[in-house]
Amino acid sequence: MKKLEESIVDRPSVEEIADSIDPRQTRMLHDLFGASDLRAPAIIWDPVDADMRDSTMQSFAAACRRMAGPDGSLPAQAASAECFDPFRDWLMILDCENDGNRFRYCHFGRAIAQAYGREMQGAASTDLEGPAALFVTAVYRAARRSAKWVLTEHEPGSHIFVSVWRRLIVPLTGGDGVVTGFLVLNRPENELQPGLAILPDPVFVLDSDCMVRFANGAAQEAFGPLPLSVSGLPFSEATSVDLRPSASPLEMVTRHRIQDQVTLSLRNALLVEFELSVSGAMLRSRAYYIVVLRMKLN
Repeated sequence: MKKLEESIVDRPSVEEIADSIDPRQTRMLHDLFGASDLRAPAIIWDPVDADMRDSTMQSFAAACRRMAGPDGSLPAQAASAECFDPFRDWLMILDCENDGNRFRYCHFGRAIAQAYGREMQGAASTDLEGPAALFVTAVYRAARRSAKWVLTEHEPGSHIFVSVWRRLIVPLTGGDGVVTGFLVLNRPENELQPGLAILPDPVFVLDSDCMVRFANGAAQEAFGPLPLSVSGLPFSEATSVDLRPSASPLEMVTRHRIQDQVTLSLRNALLVEFELSVSGAMLRSRAYYIVVLRMKLN
């Protein structure tokens, strides 16, 4: 009972919570992302494991805590992709430049580049596309001032096959305690991708123009490695298959349509026969083609 009474006493009042919810603090971000028809991002300072909702991110946070000082920051010399090898595909390391007004990627994880469709190593956070460029740069600047951990979530543009980008940002400090960079775990959330990724057959996700937005590991192995492109890659260029869907992806979703055909593809100077299946799926109110190819065995 005493523990319960103490927890109730420690809770903020409704009035204190109401005072902390200032519309002016969220309006700017709401308008910034709303102009691109995206929902406002979320920011959580000093996040706990429950906020992360991702086991890989929680493991990364635990590894950082073991190396962190009392204020939660990591010594810059201890941070490298090699030190965090289990997470390197989802890891970003940024250096602060120009007195903390510019943030440059000195490591940009392979899985992030594949999901984003663009390699950003050597580029700056302001080189990102859309409102994310302003948003993440502003977050890094605020995190540099406060030297606090911060968790962010934001929607990308509709041409990127990701529902939400979730970043855990950990400050890196020099000997004088000044933040010199950041260690960031960046995890794309996508309801469709995990199931498609584990299929043994080549699977492609295409937009309505038949541009590749995702290719699973089997597709990369059979037809790749496919080049990164933020604007997508034509399916015909990726596979040498002339795909002609019988309906739009939205019609395939709403009418539960599946299109099957047999096609030929030129692989390593040999003509290979594939059974091809095309269906539709929705992600973030947008319809996509799901194309599965199975090699015919004679």
